[in-house]
Formats: sequence, C-alpha cells, structure tokens
Amino acid sequence: SNAWPHGSLWSVMLRLHPPLLRYRLMVVGDDFGVNPFRDLGILTAFQKGLVNFASFLVNGENPELSAQLAKEGGLTDRLGLHTNLTEGFPISAPHTIPTLVGEDNRFRGKEGFFQAARDGLIQEADVRREIAAQSNRFQELTGQRPTYADGHHHVHVCSPLASCFATAFQQEGVLSTRIPDDTLFERSMTPDQRLLAATATGLSVWNGVPFYKHICDQAKKARPYYTNAGITSSDIFIGLGLMGANMSVPLLKNLVTSGFTSIDCDVKSAAETATGEPAQVMQVHLMTHPGCTPRPTEVEAKRLSDPFWYCYFTRSMDREHEMLVLSDSQLLEHVQSYPHIECAFLGQGLGSSLSTVHSRRNHNL
Repeated sequence: SNAWPHGSLWSVMLRLHPPLLRYRLMVVGDDFGVNPFRDLGILTAFQKGLVNFASFLVNGENPELSAQLAKEGGLTDRLGLHTNLTEGFPISAPHTIPTLVGEDNRFRGKEGFFQAARDGLIQEADVRREIAAQSNRFQELTGQRPTYADGHHHVHVCSPLASCFATAFQQEGVLSTRIPDDTLFERSMTPDQRLLAATATGLSVWNGVPFYKHICDQAKKARPYYTNAGITSSDIFIGLGLMGANMSVPLLKNLVTSGFTSIDCDVKSAAETATGEPAQVMQVHLMTHPGCTPRPTEVEAKRLSDPFWYCYFTRSMDREHEMLVLSDSQLLEHVQSYPHIECAFLGQGLGSSLSTVHSRRNHNL
C-alpha cells in the first residue's frame, strides 16, 4: 500500500484523526530538470517524504538524464509539466515563436515575458505552439502525457494570456494546475517577512508593486478560465512567502496549523459557492524549491559552460535550507496536535538507492 516514509512530517499528519473539514496536501518540488543539483535535492526530498510531487522543466540542462533519474527513483508517476516560457531556449524552433524569444533565440526572461505580455507583444499562437512542444517533449521523456501542468514563474496565470494557457492545457489533456493566489501570505507573515519574501521571488518590485502581489492578483483573475476549461486546482495555495531563506520552522508551523483556521470560513464558503455542496476536504498546494548546493568548483565550471542554469537561485544555500526546514524535528512534533491534514498523491519514496543517483550525477558534472 502507498505510504510515506515513517516519521516524515506528512506521514505524521496522515496518521492523525481528521476533523470535519480536512486538508488534502500536495507538496510540490519545483524546477525538476533544471540541473543535476536540483534534481538530486528533489529526489532526496521525495525519498524522505518531504515532497510528494514534482514539476518537470523539460528544457533544462540535461532533461534526458533528469527523466532517467526520475524513473530510477520512482518519481515518474509523480511528475507534472513545469511550463517554461521565461528562461533558456525553447523546445520549438525559435523562428516559429518569434514573440516569445529575443535576438539570442532565448526566452525573454521573467521580467521581459510579463512586460511583453502586458504590452500586448506576445502572440497567443506562439504560446500554444510552445506549450504543445513542451507537452510532447514531456511525453518523449517520461512515456506519458502530463495530466498536471503549471508555469515556471507562474506564467500560466499572466492576465493577458491566462485564457490561452487554460485552453492550451485543456487541449494537451491537462486535468489539474496550481492557482497561486496565496491567501495565507499576508495573514501569516510579519512586514519584515513579507519584504524578505518579496525579494526572494525576484522582481521584488515591478511597476511599483511587489511581484508577489502581481502574481496573487493575476491568479485570482485566472482561476475562472481554468474552471471553465474543466481543469481543477487547489483551494489553498502556499509558497510565495516560503521561498529560500524566508522558509522557517515557525512560519511553516503557523501556516500548516493556525494559519489554515483563520481562512476556514472564507475558503469553505468559496468552495461551497463553486460546487453547490458543502466543502468537506480542502485541496492544499504547497510549493517548494529544494535542492543540493553545488561545490564552488562545480559552480564555476558550470557557470562558464551554461551560466543560465547556474544562476544565484539555483546555486544558493537556500535550496538546502528548504530541505532542512521541511525535515525539522520540531515541526514534526508540533503538527502532531493538529489532526487536520491528510496527503494526496501518496508516493513510496525512491525506488532505488540514492547512491545510484549520486553516481550518475557526479558522472555527468
């Protein structure tokens, strides 16, 4: 039977008696496929029961190796598509999607994409073409179509294009996505924590407004498009305020316990309005970015060959910090008295020894 490794945070939650209103938790490791260091971190977190799903970016450094590691580690069936229209080279021939790329044939970058979308410079046909190309690439790599998809840098909720994304996802057979309208973000953080989180998201201020606020606002507007396309999404999203150094045991404790209580009525009412039936189980999506920090010599060598996939976010100690917080014993002890969370997408952890993953990673560095 499916079960989390004994003693993990999420297995502790699962064993507890559920209350009338329960929370079904999906813990997602973002950016699988970016490079071997991030892959190793996500696979390790999966083995330890810290994440139960991963979002696969198929135009990373070595997607074939990433797919092989996922297969060996039993992660393939827990992968979704991390649609990337902001960084690196596209899967499509650049000349076939001219409004998505710059003169160097790379994507425009995070800020460049959102600004171009806002200015009406991105053609929906280009978006649809690249989504289809990445979906096909996902199938080539994993042997299956993606039934879950989201967006790198949350591009899939970008207001001018959200309807296009929803339709394209539907055409590719996607059944569920994330809607990053982080309801808990403002309520559960101090002003200093919000400032740090805004910085951690990159683009801390864009057009005079913190970037996370742009994402939250656009996500709320995007939700109806996905609902109308028959694509489900979580009732509660957590993660914009938990990236890197801003993830802490006290903050995560608050979010997974008392933080939920403060919005029970709001979210339950919204769910009842959408379905016409009482909401008994709330779907919760927790976004994480675990990884292993490369050694300085490894970083320097890789930055020279491919500086893009070895940016500060990827090589930062923040990636290992997230893993340490998620596995903290104090956190495990704290949640034992809050029996309101169960797990969805239960996994068995890695199907092979991590030594195999380590050896493959080191061989390809």
